[in-house]
Amino acid sequence: MKPDTRLKCDRYISHKPFTSLASSSKIRYTTGYTIIEVLSVVTLISLFSAIAVPAWNGFVGRQQLRAGANRVYWAMRTAQSEAKRQKIAVQASFRENDNQVQWAVHLATIPPDKLSDSAWESLPSGVLIDDKVKNDKGKLETTLIKVDPVDNSVRNAGTVYRALFNYKGCPIYESTDECTQVHPRARGRLGLKHKNLENAKRCVIVSTLIGVVRIGQEHTKPQNDLYCY
Repeated sequence: MKPDTRLKCDRYISHKPFTSLASSSKIRYTTGYTIIEVLSVVTLISLFSAIAVPAWNGFVGRQQLRAGANRVYWAMRTAQSEAKRQKIAVQASFRENDNQVQWAVHLATIPPDKLSDSAWESLPSGVLIDDKVKNDKGKLETTLIKVDPVDNSVRNAGTVYRALFNYKGCPIYESTDECTQVHPRARGRLGLKHKNLENAKRCVIVSTLIGVVRIGQEHTKPQNDLYCY
């Protein structure tokens, strides 16, 4: 490039106008949001949250309650199977510890208080034993036998619920009972509820003298004065 041509180019570049500050501000202003638009979005998000959060909490609570009932059922069936396998009385024990329901499967000769902490497993958070408030028929939905955790003896004021099975898998009252000696109180149910749910309940029932175990749910009409069956 010739010298005079380069000078002309330099003068052209140095005098090229830049975008003004006013025009830049105008661009930023026209691409923003008004306060009314922002408030509208916040209001919509709040409305959706008010609808979605309770629905989600209810869904999670029902899933936890269902999982808790399944674990209680599995604990009872495990105790029953182990009793038949080992030819000795085995029990499934259930307790509440710091608002957490725990369960353990162990020999009937070992009191619950003698079990190590590792022997106890927990139900999902929020699942509780339904034994505090009677239904409109004056009955508690939990009817399993209560035992004293210190010596495993039957106590109305006990703090551990028990489902006990003999070497043939029959539910029994005393660890030495035969199937022909089954006491009516050997059967029963453990009612479960969730702290975030009002009407959804589950129960695990030892329903027959030969040891049939099943899961029930809450109904609108009672059966034998109980709503969970």
